[in-house]
Amino acid sequence: MRVHPLPDDLAARIAAGESVNRPCSVVKELMENSIDAGATDIHILIKHGGIKQISLSDNGQGIHPDDLTLAISRYCTSKIKSDTDLEQVMSLGFRGEALASIAAVSRLTIRSKQNDQEHGYQIQVEGSEKIGDISPCPQQKGTSIDVEDLFYNVPARRKFLRHSNTERQHIIAIVQQTAIAHPHISISLKDEKKELIRMPAAKSEQECLERIGCALGRTFIDQSHHITSIDSGLTLKGWIGNPSIDKTNTDSQYFYINGRFVKDKLVRHAIRSAYEDVLFNGRHPCYVLFLDIPPQSVDANVHPTKHEVRFRDQKLVYGFLKQAIADALSSIAPGHTVRIHHQKPQETADTTQESKAYATPNVSVTRERAIQTPRTTHAAPAARPSSTPAFQAKTAPLSLNDDEESTPPFATALAQLHQLYILAQNDDGLIIVDMHAAHERVLYEKMKQDFANQSIAVQPLLIPDTVELDAASFAIWESAKDDLTRCGIETDSIAANTCIIKALPAIIKAQCGQSLLLDLLQEKSLIDTAGDQLTHRIHALLGNIACKAAIKANQALTLPQMQALLNDMTNTPRSGLCNHGRPTVMLLSIKELDQFFMRGK
Repeated sequence: MRVHPLPDDLAARIAAGESVNRPCSVVKELMENSIDAGATDIHILIKHGGIKQISLSDNGQGIHPDDLTLAISRYCTSKIKSDTDLEQVMSLGFRGEALASIAAVSRLTIRSKQNDQEHGYQIQVEGSEKIGDISPCPQQKGTSIDVEDLFYNVPARRKFLRHSNTERQHIIAIVQQTAIAHPHISISLKDEKKELIRMPAAKSEQECLERIGCALGRTFIDQSHHITSIDSGLTLKGWIGNPSIDKTNTDSQYFYINGRFVKDKLVRHAIRSAYEDVLFNGRHPCYVLFLDIPPQSVDANVHPTKHEVRFRDQKLVYGFLKQAIADALSSIAPGHTVRIHHQKPQETADTTQESKAYATPNVSVTRERAIQTPRTTHAAPAARPSSTPAFQAKTAPLSLNDDEESTPPFATALAQLHQLYILAQNDDGLIIVDMHAAHERVLYEKMKQDFANQSIAVQPLLIPDTVELDAASFAIWESAKDDLTRCGIETDSIAANTCIIKALPAIIKAQCGQSLLLDLLQEKSLIDTAGDQLTHRIHALLGNIACKAAIKANQALTLPQMQALLNDMTNTPRSGLCNHGRPTVMLLSIKELDQFFMRGK
C-alpha cells in the first residue's frame, strides 16, 4: 500500500475532531475567544442541544475585516508570535485552531465590528470548502458567531452525539465552568424554549460565591470555607467544601490554573490526599480553587482541549496544594462543619463499628498558619463490660487541662445522652458531640504527633503474648513488622507462623494485644503500597489503633471527663471530623431553637 497525502478538506475534518467533539466543545472555544477579546458581556443561544445551532455574541474588541479569512485558517492566532510568547502565554486560546476546526465541521458565519469602524463585516463558510467573500453587515461592537448543522459533513461523528437534552446539559456545565472563573463577565444562555442561565457580573466576593452556587448548589455555599495560601511563587485561592458534603463522583470539583479550567491527575491526587484523613473511602471532595503560577512553570500546550497541563516542578506544586488544603481543613473549628438543617445521612456503621482510617502523608511546605496541638497525653476511662468485643482504653481518666494559657474550650459540657453523645453549650447554642468519633480524632492526631516526634508511649508486657497465624497472615506480619514497631507494637518471631507481642502502645490494654494485631493484619493498609508508602501505611495503622482505643458506645463519662474531651477537641486539628470523615459535632443554634419553638410569634 502506497503512502499518499490526505485531501485538505478531509485532513481539516480529522484535525477538527481533536478540539471539537460535541456542541459543548464549540461553546467552550467560542467563549474563550470572547474572553480573550476582552468581552464583558456574552450571550449564547442554542437550538436542539447545540446540534442545529449555536449563536454567540459578545462586546469584545472584534476582528479586523482583513483578518476574517485568517481567523478561520489553521494555526493563525493573535496570541503568540514566538517561542518566548508560548512559554509565557496567559490567554485561554493560542493554538489558532478553534475557529478553523469549527468551520471545518459546520456552516459558520462570523460578524464582527471594531470600535473605529462604521459598520461590521461578515464571512460565511461551509465546511471549510466554500468560503464566501468578506462583506459589510449590520453589527454592534464586538463579534457574533453562528454555528449551524454541526457535523453535517461528518456523519460518523454526528451519529455519536447524544439526545439534545444530554448535549444541552453538557453546554450548561461548560458555561457554568467558564462563568466561575470569570465573575466580572455577564453571561446568559438560552435555548428555543427558555433562558437556561443568567449570571450578571459579580461585584463582590459574596456575589462570586452565589455564582458558584449556581453550579454546585446552596449546600456548598453554606458548608464551604475560603482559603488563601501563598508560597514559593504559587498562590492558591478559592473555596473548599466540608468533607460532610462529599460526592460519589468528581462533578463538583472545579480547579483553574491561571484562569483556565483543568482536569489534571496530579492536582486531583494532591487535593484528594489532603482530604484523606477526613473523607470516606470512595468519596470525593467538593471545591472551587484557583492556582496562580508563573506561566513559564506550566505547559498548557499538552492537548488541544487544554484540559491537561504539565508542571515544570511537579513535586513543588503537589506539595504546595496538599499542604495548603490540609492546613485549611485542620483549622476548621469544632461545630463549623455540620449544622442540623444541612446534615445528610452517611453510609457508615455506628460508633461501635470499626472502619479503616485514611491518613495524610507529610509534605515539607511552609504552613500559612500554625495549628496548635495537644500538650498532654490523654487516655480514655475504663469501658463498661459489654457483650460486644471491643478494644478498651486504659483506665486512667481523661486528663483535664488547667493551663491558663490554653485555648478556651469551644463548649461547656452539660450531660451525656444515652451514653453515646455529649451535650454541651456555647454562645451560639446547643452542641452535640459524638464522643467516640471525637475521642478517636483526638487520639489519632496525638499519635501522629508522637510518631513524628518519635515519642509514642509504649508499655512492655511482663509476659509476651503468643499469637499463632496462618501462612498468609504470617507473611503479611513479616512485611509489616518494622511499621508495627514504629507504631508502638513490638513483635518477634518464635516459630513457624508464630510470633509474640512484646510491647503495645500505652493507650491499649495488654489483654487486647492479640486481637489488635490480628485485626491489623487483616487491614488492606498493610498490603497496599501505593502512594506515599511509609507515611500512608503508618498513619493508617495509627488511625486503626486510635479507633480501637477510643471511648465506646455505652460507656459512662463523668462531667469532668466530658469537659476534658471538649477541651482536647479545641486544641486538636480536624476535630470537627473523625478519622473516617464522619462529623463529630452538631450545632443547633439559638436562632434555630427559637424558630422551632416559635418564640416571639
